Parts: sequence; C-alpha cells; structure tokens
Amino acid sequence: MTEQLAQLIVVEKQGEIVGFLSYELPNHTSEDKTALVTCCYVSPLHYGQGAGSALLDELETRLLSTPVMQISLKALNTNNQG
Repeated sequence: MTEQLAQLIVVEKQGEIVGFLSYELPNHTSEDKTALVTCCYVSPLHYGQGAGSALLDELETRLLSTPVMQISLKALNTNNQG
C-alpha cells in the first residue's frame, strides 16, 4: 500500500519564502478526480503582490498533466483575505 503524501508549492521573493500551498491528489483508484488544497498561506507583508496568484497558477500548471478535473478548497468564514 502506498500512502499519498501532500505536494507543496513555495513562492519566494528575493530568496525569502513569502507563501506556500499544499495539496493532495485523488487516489489513483478513486473515481473522484478532485485535487484538494489543504493549506494556502501568503505572508501579510506580501498581500496584493501576486504571490497567491503565482501559487494558484503553478498548481494549475502541475495539475494539467494529471487526470484531475477540479480543485477543491475550504476557507473559514472569518478569513477575510481568503
């Protein structure tokens, strides 16, 4: 049995990590073709500078070569930035 581990994308600016996104791919035997974003964070110092968009763009690029058909994520209703 192989355990599916989360994948991680990191965005850097001038050598400093300013954000990251982790996601899980669906099980290969599952009929569900949904990738799950498990965590997405951008430093408040870098809001509005494209870091979040860069993370989502890279996620989309990576998923194009998989059978994933949709992406799911949840945000807390108290998360005004999300």
